[in-house]
Amino acid sequence: MARHDKAHGTAYVETLAAYLECGCRSQVCADALELHVTTLRYRLARIEELFGIEIDTRERRFSLELAIRLNAMIYDADAQGASVKGLGRGMSEGPAKRVARNAAKSAGKNAGRGTGKGAGKRAG
Repeated sequence: MARHDKAHGTAYVETLAAYLECGCRSQVCADALELHVTTLRYRLARIEELFGIEIDTRERRFSLELAIRLNAMIYDADAQGASVKGLGRGMSEGPAKRVARNAAKSAGKNAGRGTGKGAGKRAG
């Protein structure tokens, strides 16, 4: 999948990693990736279609997340010329950090917007 992303300019690995990080919740993941939820669902369908990846059991989700993380560690180590000993150092921002950052940014945008009774009504 990583080779496909590189060759075709797609973001399937990032999408799948973020989806797993978000607990397989479509709307949360779409918000974190700043995508429309329909776009996210389309990408997930393409991932299953192209690569035969199914995320229907906890064990498969764990295996996929582990594979994604290991691939990221190896890719970062190769890119930085790191030894096996230093794999964990200097890794770029992964999906988990990006999801958390975007969720915090999204929460900041919604701060101060009332959601209870009378929200949006003028005082007076």
